[in-house]
Amino acid sequence: MMTSWQCVSPGAPSAPPAQQGPLQVNVPRYLLRGQGKDEHYEYEVKISVWDKTWTVFRRYSRFREMHRSLRMKYPELAALEFPPKKLFGNRDERMINERRGH
Repeated sequence: MMTSWQCVSPGAPSAPPAQQGPLQVNVPRYLLRGQGKDEHYEYEVKISVWDKTWTVFRRYSRFREMHRSLRMKYPELAALEFPPKKLFGNRDERMINERRGH
């Protein structure tokens, strides 16, 4: 199976860390992955705790699932906003970049 990556946001300003302190979360860019009907965007997410750093690439839908699960398990997180799902225009680069910022 052949996969392709295209960096869509080189040099784009990095989203600010989610919070200051020992835990920092940053979404520096998004990538266009796949071809044809399998083409989709993935967000690069960097998580740092003290001196350890992890990087993951995930689709918006995976983050949305995680957000729903966490809100059910931890009701106090219900106040955290999440970018809404879009039926049309979900591949628009401006909208993708706005999601990255959220």
